[in-house]
Order: sequence, then structure tokens, then C-alpha cells
Amino acid sequence: MGFDPRIPKWEELGLLSPSSIASRLHKEIIGRCLKEDTRLRSQFLLYSVKKGNTQYWNESSLKNFLTVDSIENIAHHSNVVYSVIFLLLRYLSEFPFGTKLNTSDPGLITSEELLRAVFWLLPGKAERALGAGCLGAAVNVRARSAADQRRLLFEGLADVERDFAFNEAEEKKIASEKAKEVHEFREDFTLPNYDEEDERYHDILDVITYTQDEMQEERIGPCDRDDWRHIVSKLNKPTPLRRLAISRDRLKVLFEFGLVSHLTCLGEIEAAQIERSAESLLNTFCQSTSPHSVVTWQKFDDALTKKAASIFTSLYRAFDKLFHETGSYEANYDFLVYDQPMLSCDDLLSPVVLNQLTFVLATTPSFDTAPILYQTNASQRVSALGAITKLEDSLKTISRDYDFRMLLISGHKKLENETFIFGAFVKDLADSFTVVELEDKRRERTFLFQVSPTHDVFRSQVGKTAFAADDGLSFGTSGSGFSMRLESDLSKLHVCHKLAGDGVYQPTTWRGDWELELEVDRIELRGD
Repeated sequence: MGFDPRIPKWEELGLLSPSSIASRLHKEIIGRCLKEDTRLRSQFLLYSVKKGNTQYWNESSLKNFLTVDSIENIAHHSNVVYSVIFLLLRYLSEFPFGTKLNTSDPGLITSEELLRAVFWLLPGKAERALGAGCLGAAVNVRARSAADQRRLLFEGLADVERDFAFNEAEEKKIASEKAKEVHEFREDFTLPNYDEEDERYHDILDVITYTQDEMQEERIGPCDRDDWRHIVSKLNKPTPLRRLAISRDRLKVLFEFGLVSHLTCLGEIEAAQIERSAESLLNTFCQSTSPHSVVTWQKFDDALTKKAASIFTSLYRAFDKLFHETGSYEANYDFLVYDQPMLSCDDLLSPVVLNQLTFVLATTPSFDTAPILYQTNASQRVSALGAITKLEDSLKTISRDYDFRMLLISGHKKLENETFIFGAFVKDLADSFTVVELEDKRRERTFLFQVSPTHDVFRSQVGKTAFAADDGLSFGTSGSGFSMRLESDLSKLHVCHKLAGDGVYQPTTWRGDWELELEVDRIELRGD
């Protein structure tokens, strides 16, 4: 670590206090969001309340904003969700100095604070807008990564603080990889942001580095990034990231919000189905079915990136409207909503289950037409040969962008009532039913999934056979990775989850080894 004589002088002048740093950061954000700021101010006034001479948003303002374009089923939301989202905005508006646990009264928020909050909330916004560069051969301004955005979301939702066991060396290795999640033109400007201090410390270090130009009277050049470390250590040190967690109840209301508002499903929605799907998702994020379980940072990011990448899309879409008019060329098309087919709560692919699955699929398939190609239930058994042949034929797809098959199978353990739902998403298979690599890496290839009681995704390996029919219908190889097999008369489903082996479908490490023998209740196959 070097020493720059300018830094003590700036500190003496009060230029390195949290308020001064935050002021420079706000100017930096304004400079990069002039059009967005103009639109946000106009939208802000539509829902604001006046206190003294200042316009604010309170929790009611936020609720009115979020529900203005919502479908009628928005009524299923718990009002608690608006408090949770408002607290998230408050945290992001104070970044990087909002170090207190996010559980207090939401209070009020100004348009300036809302601008900062949305800037940090929307994926890609801060990562694209803020600079990155080198001082000599060394990286001096660290490129912010996609993982940074997800982490700020986690921090803003966290409402639990205590000691959690973790492997520091492993966490640093994972953090180093996450720091590389940047656009290819910024790959040369990445730096690990967990060394002797963690990511929250480095956030403050980053912001000081981003905003130092305004302090310089002469264009001598920027100070070295490491020269600022002793200043950051003097500031209000945030709670270490790995002492934070999100309670199950807090995350549940957000998931229920997403399940209702993610897509414009035209069918009816039942509150009980929303709760079941939310609980299934929570079991994945918490890696536990315990009602007292919490979600730590690595659990949150692992589930978000691998199991439900689009779960917060409706939240992003709502706040993107503060920056861009819906449908404008500036709007982020990753957040667009698409009309869905009329579905019934009585279908296996109900509106809520469709939304749950699109948290994985994003825009991979188009569900505007998804007719039932095959269905049966326990009271409609057909001849074994005919059943397997018809189901296999219905599963076949053609190589077309939006051609897909969605198979759902519900069942229960013998003498037990709990319902399990498993399924398969089949797309772009070769003539031999082998999994092929897709040209568009953003789209999902064939995978297996579980809808309930735990949401999960089991992705396929390229070059392996997706399914095979003999005296039954098999997806994967039993005892190797994840697999499931329908018996020839479609009466039983055998599910096997093994961590060992090089199977067709990848297992989920935290779930360990297990098997299920289910009595099949219903089968439903849809496709384009």
C-alpha cells in the first residue's frame, strides 16, 4: 500500500466524510442518468405526498405505484410486501453507507433517493454506467459485476444478523469468480473484492475511487485504489456480509408478489396455490423446509442464479418504468411481460405453476399457445403399450425456435397425502433424442424439474440422451445424477437423486442422495 499526500488534505477539508462521498456519488449518478432522472421526477410526482415544502413517497405511494397497472389478482399480495420493498429502496438509496440492519420503519423517500435506489436495483444499470480502468498496469477502478447487483438486492432484503458458519477460503474463491461476471469489454478491469475485508468494505472503496475526480484541483491523476483503504477503515464499518441473512417470512411475501405479477396470466389464481409455490421456492432458497430457516448470501445467490433467475423480473420491470416509458427503445426488454394462455387452476400447468416455471425459463419458450397434447389420470388407465407409445410420440419436437414440450407428473407416496410434482422441459433434441447445444446461450435446453414440495431444476448435459422408451419412459439413468422413470402403465413414477456419477441430468448438491416411489395421480403434456 502506498501513500498519496493529497488524501490527508482532503480528509482535513471534510471531503472524505460519508455525506461528502455520498454527495459526489449522487452527482455521478445524475450525470449518467439525465434522461432517467427527468422521467423519474415526473412519475414520482404522480404518487408523492407533501411534507413541508418537499415531496416524498411513503409506503402508500409505493403501493399505488406498484398496483396501477397490475392485474386484478394483485389482491392476493400481502400488504407486508410493500414494507419490504420500501425498506429495500431505502437501503439502496443510502448505498454504500446504509449499514444498519434493514428492519426499521420505512419512513419517507425523496425523488433523489429513489433515483439512487433504482440505479442500484436494476440489473446492468450501475454495471454499465460506472467507470472501470487502470492506473499504469494495475486495475484502479474495479468493474462492477452482475453479482454485485444481486448482492445489493440481498443486503437490502436482509433482516437477520448473527454468526453463520462458513469456510473463508472457499468464500473468497467463490467471490473472486463472481467478480468476473462482467461484459467482455470490461474483463480486463476486474478485481477480487473479498481479501482481508469483504465485499461491503470494497463497495465503499469502489465508490471513493469512482468519485475522486471532483476533489482534484489539478488534473495530476487519480490516487491509487489501495491508498484509500485506511480512509475506508475509519468510516462506519458495515456488518460483514456473511453475518447477514433474510428471514423465510420476508422472502415469502416477495415470492408471492412475483408469482402473481410476473406474467399476465389470464386464468384465475387461487391463494392456496400461490402459497404452495412460494413455499416450494423458499425450500430451495433456504435449502431447508424448516419454518425457522433463513437465507444466507451464498444460498440466495446459488438459488437465484441456478434455480430461479427471473424471480425478481416483475420487480425490476416495475421500477424500470420510472426510468423508461414501457415499449420505448430505451426500455430493458429483459423485463417485458408477455400475455399467456387461458389456464385453469385445475390444470397441472396452472397460472401459478406456469409463473413458477418461467422463473427458470425466462423467455425461452412462448406460451401464447400451449395446448394439451396428452393427459391422463389415475382413473383413466390405458393399455401399457399404447400409453408409452403415445406419450413418447407426443414428446418429440422439431428444431424450431419456439417448439417445446412441457411434461408434468403429479403423484404421492403410498398411504400419504403430500403431493409431489415433477416434470420435463424438452426442446431442440436431435433425431436420436440427444441433447444439443443451443446457439443462443441465454435460452434453456432440455431439463428436468420439480415443482413441489421443493422447487428444483436438473439441467441436461449436451450429447446425452434426454429420454428413452422401452417398457417404460426413462429420463436419465437411475443411480447417476437425477433421473425419473414412468412405469409402462403410467401408474408409478420412480425418482432417483444421486450425487455420484456422470448422469444426463445434474443433481443439486445440497439435497444429497434420495429416492421416491410415487403413485401417479395425473400426467399432463403441453407443447407449441
